[in-house]
Amino acid sequence: MAQAQLLPFPELVTKSEAPAARRIREHGVASLTDVELFSYLIGPEGAALLSAQRQSRWIGVDYQALRAKGLGEEEALRFLACLDFARRMLHRKLETAQLLNEPHLVASYTFLRHSRGDQEVLGAVFLDTRNRLIADEVFFRGTLDRAHVDPRPILKRGLELDAAGFVIFHNHPSSDPAPSSDDLAFTRQMTDAAEAVGLEMHDHLIVGATDRWVSLRRRGGW
Repeated sequence: MAQAQLLPFPELVTKSEAPAARRIREHGVASLTDVELFSYLIGPEGAALLSAQRQSRWIGVDYQALRAKGLGEEEALRFLACLDFARRMLHRKLETAQLLNEPHLVASYTFLRHSRGDQEVLGAVFLDTRNRLIADEVFFRGTLDRAHVDPRPILKRGLELDAAGFVIFHNHPSSDPAPSSDDLAFTRQMTDAAEAVGLEMHDHLIVGATDRWVSLRRRGGW
């Protein structure tokens, strides 16, 4: 399993904001640990609440859902702002990266952009002949039976975009990205279907969190 901790979502602990602010002024923001930085941005109470629940449950939720989970108004707004800023920064990296060499960027971005803590999401990142990003889209949501997922909408969209290939992604709401037998069978099905229409399926990424993901290509998956 590859590791790429792009966001400060470890087990969080409450930190005082005043020392963090002083250290930023005196030594720069890089002097803060990930835990301290996130606690400073969202507030110690929000950070403590977040640490008490599985982090994937907080991704993909809206303002009202965050309030219902116990975050205050300001904490919820800051949390959403932090997530969107991270998505934008990752998207800008994706636009210039050779994505087949940077699967951690794809995994982290798709998790933040598309995942829901309470349901599976399956989509594709479409690439040009230089393996650069064209578009990323979700095609299926819910409790997925991959034995019955239809490859045709994905392949049709790839042809419409004049893509050379694509990377499939889906999340595991359990946060455990270990592939199932259905995941492996679906990967082989998609690979064969893509080849039949002249597209290349480069990889299948299974994402549990920003730092918990599996590349089936690198795993020797199919």
